[in-house]
Amino acid sequence: MEKIKVKNAVLILSYIVALTGFFSVFRFVDSVFSIFFLVITGMGIYFDLRNRHPLPRYVLNTVSLFVVGLMFLSINLENPVPPVVQTLLILLGIKILEDKKFRDFMQIYTISVFLLAGSAFMTVDMIFLLFFLILYFLVVISMVLLTFVTQDENISFYLKDFYKIVLRSVFIPILSVPATVIIFLILPRTEYPIFNFMNKQASGRSGFSDVVQLGDVSSIQEDSTVAFRVVMKKIDEKDLYWRGITLNYFDGFTWLKIPADDGRSYLKGKTVFQEIILEPQENRYLFGLDKPVKFYGVLGKMDTDISFSTESINFSRIKYRVSSIVTDSVETDRIDMLAYLNLPGNISEDIVNLAVELKGKTKTETLKNVIQFIEKNYKHSLEDLPQSDDPLREFLFNKRYGNCEYFASSVAVLLRINGIPTRLVVGYRGGYYNDIAGYYIVPQRFAHTWVEAYIDGKWIRVDPIPYGVYRESFPREFSQSVFHRFLETLQFIWINLVVNFDVHKQISLINKMRESLKKPDLPDINFYYLTVPFAVLLVVLVVISVVKFLSVDEEERVLRAFLKKMEEKGYKKKDYEGLEEFATRIDDAELKDKALKFVYTFESYYYRDKKPDLTKLKEILSSL
Repeated sequence: MEKIKVKNAVLILSYIVALTGFFSVFRFVDSVFSIFFLVITGMGIYFDLRNRHPLPRYVLNTVSLFVVGLMFLSINLENPVPPVVQTLLILLGIKILEDKKFRDFMQIYTISVFLLAGSAFMTVDMIFLLFFLILYFLVVISMVLLTFVTQDENISFYLKDFYKIVLRSVFIPILSVPATVIIFLILPRTEYPIFNFMNKQASGRSGFSDVVQLGDVSSIQEDSTVAFRVVMKKIDEKDLYWRGITLNYFDGFTWLKIPADDGRSYLKGKTVFQEIILEPQENRYLFGLDKPVKFYGVLGKMDTDISFSTESINFSRIKYRVSSIVTDSVETDRIDMLAYLNLPGNISEDIVNLAVELKGKTKTETLKNVIQFIEKNYKHSLEDLPQSDDPLREFLFNKRYGNCEYFASSVAVLLRINGIPTRLVVGYRGGYYNDIAGYYIVPQRFAHTWVEAYIDGKWIRVDPIPYGVYRESFPREFSQSVFHRFLETLQFIWINLVVNFDVHKQISLINKMRESLKKPDLPDINFYYLTVPFAVLLVVLVVISVVKFLSVDEEERVLRAFLKKMEEKGYKKKDYEGLEEFATRIDDAELKDKALKFVYTFESYYYRDKKPDLTKLKEILSSL
């Protein structure tokens, strides 16, 4: 029967563990370090296959110390994680080159786990969970096998015995799952993440800023990644305006925000509550359904133009709650007229003449004329945008197509020329609703700008791009793939239940448990909150059952069936009895002969390490 050398298995598993640690940080390290590690790994495999390790241990240890020294010299306290991760990657490569003993294997496992931990400082997504599970199981199996190697480096097992050891090793991490879940739930949290200063590498996203140039939004609209997710009930798609930044100064090329002395705003309408999980945006502005009233769970300030900014730049994923009043207008008792009527000093005479032609008898009529003119004569496009010394004139009189900020800028300027105060609002429009978990997915490509015009004491939302035209620019579904939508749902659940499990959720969970003890009524819990834990428990139980089943050989199952059948006939084997001793004490002569025949046949295979004739054993068993 074929045997397997345990040390070879440990070597193979160690390389898989090291590569898992490498791939967990592959996205975040420079390509030079990735290539270096892969080359070193290839050399290590070659040395192990040849069983020759030409590089002395003292040389490799010296290089390791040198690498660590360089890390301390190059580390940046503003963003310390990348150099630490890259140093760990080099150290892991050096360990792979060595002639591996028990200590070296343990160091490979430790560094690989540290690499995974380093990736968590940059992003904690579903891929992190995948790498964590692979490392968790492989390291446990490797350490179990390593205990045999420490006793005898040349130890070998028959294949079936080796599989038994591996399958039974899987029980260790599986059985630790309940304890892990309990520790996760009760581990104290703080309002502010202690290690938040370390994860600035997680930004990597380019969202809006305080300055928006004509054409900027189109680059964001080409990005299909998720900007944020919003837990809320489904509402009319035409109300899905996600307010972010409000801009009031335009120099002909760029919109930016300058201080404006505005009065108090008054909102009327239906209140909608949202829970928003915002991906890194590299700015201070948060988004909420238009018009947001109050933000919860974040530190910052609400400006008079109904935009909310945090105290620091959002380099990492954050979660907050918003209450909004859904309306397309807001009453304001006083505004800074100069801030909202300023015009570029070099504004084209052609634009001024066009504005005069569109002027109506009232401000409302002027607004109607401008909107109808823009909608009738211009097309929405993300390609070949107007670019010249005067991009707005190029859009209005030559190209006649562009994306949302060209439309919004044109309307704002034409209205300002006619004495109507305006401002640009930058945010997102629309969203894909996930009916499974009850939340909106808002991708970056839904970035949008619209206008607010001040008429008769109210700021009125004005979107020069009709909803139908805007919606046709993007796919109807977030993904046509059912599998991809399923993964997106898992990603949301992972983020919401694990990554963003904070002190508020801990308190909420404790309160729900306390209330459930006081009254028999079931708490009002969202569907996936209820089903996911049970699904996880079911999967764990199934895995345990499968592992338990696979860890038992077929001949042992036949033996158990024999003992069970004998017990049904009134003869139970005692723990201290051998099979022959047990069979010889059977009173029924016929049953005794058949039982002994089974025992002799079974022992002829089992104790001679031969492959058993299961058909013959089952035939004897069926005759009992």
